[in-house]
Amino acid sequence: MTPGKQVIMWLFQFTSFFVIFAAFYCFLPEMDLYELISQRVGFISEQYWNDFFMFSVLAASVFANAIVIFLFATIRQKSKMRFTVQ
Repeated sequence: MTPGKQVIMWLFQFTSFFVIFAAFYCFLPEMDLYELISQRVGFISEQYWNDFFMFSVLAASVFANAIVIFLFATIRQKSKMRFTVQ
């Protein structure tokens, strides 16, 4: 793979991570999650909650991005195999 293709793939992967992270951060109901978790474990300090919530959003984003990259790679590999077999 040429360096140019590697850069383009890296930019695609970074962009997909950023979009997924922004979507999770914007659309996850932070206050509802805070109330749900604080009811189960008791008082949670603001700093601990911020750290926990940000880590959760980052971890979920990394996992979702890995799934997206895996699916795209699988589809790309299958399409290459289909065209080379014929």
